[in-house]
Amino acid sequence: MHNSLALLDLETDNIWLDQIACSESYWSRNIELRPWKLEEVKFLTHQWNQATELLNQAYELIEWIEADPNTNFSHLLALWNLTLDLK
Repeated sequence: MHNSLALLDLETDNIWLDQIACSESYWSRNIELRPWKLEEVKFLTHQWNQATELLNQAYELIEWIEADPNTNFSHLLALWNLTLDLK
């Protein structure tokens, strides 16, 4: 669940998932401006595989919420608020 919350907060440290085109970090980490060298392709491939895994975890969370929306969303919201207090 932690990874899914990080996904919502754009704090996964994954180049594919934490991008917002209007943010400064997008322009400093922009994929389109990266050099197409072997090391870079390997890095982007690793990041893509990690992003896929994180998205699969998010889909599992969505299924869990949908199984009992009232109860499970309340649990998720409480956890979200707890993480905000810890920041």
